[in-house]
Amino acid sequence: MNTYLLFRYLHLLFLIIMVGCVIAQQFMIGREMSGKAIRQISFTDLVYGISAILVVAFGLTLWFGVGKPSEYYNGNTVFLMKIALFIIVGILSIYPTIFYQKQKKSLKNDEITPVPRSVILIVRTELILLLFIPLLAVLMAAGTGSGS
Repeated sequence: MNTYLLFRYLHLLFLIIMVGCVIAQQFMIGREMSGKAIRQISFTDLVYGISAILVVAFGLTLWFGVGKPSEYYNGNTVFLMKIALFIIVGILSIYPTIFYQKQKKSLKNDEITPVPRSVILIVRTELILLLFIPLLAVLMAAGTGSGS
């Protein structure tokens, strides 16, 4: 297997893991959560963060290192929309992460804390936005957005 295919595979694999973590958070989150549940969702959020970093690392390697020349990506509006969407999801994920970390440190296992509606809404919004990234990738692979 050549390097390009390996990096494409790893890029996709970690994107799938990332989406899986947000799906898991969607099912784990509730209006009230115990300290134990917060620690569990916090671990899922950690895996999400690590997988997001790896998605970026392999994506940047594909963009600037192996495979198609970077000009192919730089001028593609669909690719730029995909990057923008990924950044938006990343920015949105900061608030729930901060909430989980603060609560994880202050709660005992059996203590209950209310979860702000905004945290639940952000997790759901992240999930919806993440569903569009593979669509944009497929469109880009089909040549959409290249201007040629």
